[in-house]
Amino acid sequence: MNNDFRKRIRKLREQKGYSQEYMAYELGINQASYAKIENNTTHLSVERLFHISQVLQINIVQLLSAEKQFSTSLPADYTPEHPLVSKLIECYEDRLREKEEGIRLLTALLEQT
Repeated sequence: MNNDFRKRIRKLREQKGYSQEYMAYELGINQASYAKIENNTTHLSVERLFHISQVLQINIVQLLSAEKQFSTSLPADYTPEHPLVSKLIECYEDRLREKEEGIRLLTALLEQT
């Protein structure tokens, strides 16, 4: 995968006036870990990329694309079958299952008390 998107992450962060500390806080990591994201010295999961795109308020497809213009609308060639969209859906479904399991466990604990 082309790592130019890491430069776009930094540029967007700076355009919004966000510090690395702010981004790290929003992502639930420390500033040093966030710096590694921008410096391309750490592996970046699709889920983390998606979270970054949410914090920066940009569509993840655009964040990863080579386009120079940033906007929040979907590109003209966007389709729900796009491999990245499929991966994002899979991540969301996994997170939903985890949350549902957590709710079931908490409900069971509450019923026991």
